[in-house]
Amino acid sequence: MTKKKQSLVLGSIFLVLSIVLYCQARSIKTGSSLLAGADFMPKVMAILLMLVSIAYLVQGFANKVTEVSRQNDAKKKTEKMEWIRLVLEFLLLFGYLFCLKPIGFIISTMAFIFLQSILITPKENRKILLLLIVAGVCTVITYLIFVKGFKLLLPAGILG
Repeated sequence: MTKKKQSLVLGSIFLVLSIVLYCQARSIKTGSSLLAGADFMPKVMAILLMLVSIAYLVQGFANKVTEVSRQNDAKKKTEKMEWIRLVLEFLLLFGYLFCLKPIGFIISTMAFIFLQSILITPKENRKILLLLIVAGVCTVITYLIFVKGFKLLLPAGILG
């Protein structure tokens, strides 16, 4: 699959997913006592995903890549690895969503960020200790922002 087709397909898929996410976020009940209700962040994330998807579609349409009649084995292997990585990222995301409530936000998010970092970092640049530290710091900062700043409850899971 050419980069142009890949951009168009992925941009379209994520655009549809962002629209579905936004529609689902509209059905979340909001409390009247909060400045920003429980639907605020899902709507923001859906809009951001929508903007990125549109940018990806524009890039796909603007891309002037010409198809080469024959591809070498290395390029085919790279494309196959990209699709495998994409499938693994989706599985990781769904695993995170599945584990969020029973395990809790802190443990699930730290594991998700760490595993996602391993997945997207080239093997020669992986520093496991650094990735663990980044996952821990990002999780704690995110937790504090939502719990202390926005006064939102996050799933406590086995810690609560």
